[in-house]
Amino acid sequence: TATDNANSNLGTPAPATPQDAGVSPWVFRSLLLTGLAGLVLWTTLGRFDSQAPAVEIDRAQADQIRRAIHAQFAKEVPGNWHLISRVCGAPSNQHEFILQESGEESYRQLMGEYLAPPLWYLRWAGFEGEQEARAEEFHIYLQADGSLHNLTHHLPDSRPGAQLEEDDARALAEQAIVSAFERNPGELTPVHTQSTQHPDRVDWEFLYTDAERFPLEQGETRVQVRIGGDQIAMVNRYVHVPDEWSRAQRDSRSWPNIIQVTSNLMLIVVLLSAAVVAIVRWSSGRFHLRVFLYLGIVAFTLAGISFGLSWPEVAVQFDTALPYSAQFWIALGTSILVLGTMTGTLAVIAGLLHSIRLPLSNRTLTPAAAVAYSLPLAFAILGLRSLFQL
Repeated sequence: TATDNANSNLGTPAPATPQDAGVSPWVFRSLLLTGLAGLVLWTTLGRFDSQAPAVEIDRAQADQIRRAIHAQFAKEVPGNWHLISRVCGAPSNQHEFILQESGEESYRQLMGEYLAPPLWYLRWAGFEGEQEARAEEFHIYLQADGSLHNLTHHLPDSRPGAQLEEDDARALAEQAIVSAFERNPGELTPVHTQSTQHPDRVDWEFLYTDAERFPLEQGETRVQVRIGGDQIAMVNRYVHVPDEWSRAQRDSRSWPNIIQVTSNLMLIVVLLSAAVVAIVRWSSGRFHLRVFLYLGIVAFTLAGISFGLSWPEVAVQFDTALPYSAQFWIALGTSILVLGTMTGTLAVIAGLLHSIRLPLSNRTLTPAAAVAYSLPLAFAILGLRSLFQL
C-alpha cells in the first residue's frame, strides 16, 4: 500500500545536505560568512614568503664542512665525543625587527649575512670523562650553501691558556674574521673591547659594527669575536635589536599569548572531559571498540614515526653533565608515555563519537556535508591565528 511504501522509505533516509541535517539555513549561511572572513584574513595577514634560501647541503656534507672548520679554528679534541646535528630555520626577533623597521629590501640584503637563513646546527660535545672535559663543546651553524654563519667554542673557565695582550688578541680576532667571513676587518668599526681574567687564562671579546655597508635607522649589524687564551671561542654575525623595541614587541604579544594559552587549556579540558565520558560509556558497553583500536594503532604509529624524524631536535638539548645513554632512555621513555597518552585519548574520543547517534532529522551526515561544515571552521581558525599572529 501507499502507507507501507511511505514507511519503507523512512528506513532508507536520503543523503543529508547542510540545510536538512538538523541545521537551519541561517546558521549555515553564518558559518559560510565566518569562514569567508577567516579566509580573507589568512590570505592578507598570513606569511607565505619567507624570503630565505633553501638548505642546499645534506647532513654528510655538513659534517664534512664541520671537520674542515674545526681543523681551522680549534685544537684536537677527544675521539669519544658525540656529533648531533639538525636543521633550524625559525625566524627570530632580528628578522621581525628588520622587516618592521627597515623594510623588505633591507631584509633581502641582510638575509644570509647578518640575518640567519635556515641553518645546519652541529653540536659536538662529550658526555663522558671528568667534569671539566664535559664542559667543553663546539657549536657550528652553517648557512644554506655551507658557509659559516656562527662558531662557538665553550671552554671551561679553569682550562689554562695564553694570556695575550689586547693588540695580539685583536690581531687574532681580525684574522678569524677574514677566515670565517672573508671580510676585511678594516671595513668594520670597533665599538667594544672587554677582557676577562680566569685563573690561568685571559679571554678577550671584540665587537665591531658594519654600519657603513648596512646603515640602519635603528639597530646595528655587528660582528662579534671572542678569544679564549689563544683559541677562537666565537665568531658571529647578527643584528643588534634595541632593548626598547624588544620590550614593545613583548608587550604587543601579551594578548595573543593569553589567547593561545587559554585556547590550549580549553582544548585540554574538552579532551579530558570527552575521555572521561568515553571511559564511562565503555564500562557500560556503549563504546565502539574497533574504531578505538584501529585509530589508536594508526595514531601511535604515526606519532612514533614523527618522533623518530624529530629525534635530532631532542638529542641536541642533552646536557653534558649526564651520560648520553641515560638521557637517551629517559627521553625515549618519556616520549612513549606522552605519545601513548595523547594518541590513546584521541582514540577513546573517536570510539565515543562513533558510538553516538545524533538526532539529525533521522538522516545521516554525508561526507560532503561534513566538509561543508569543517572547511569554514578551519578557515575561521586560520584567520584568527593570522590576526593575532599566533
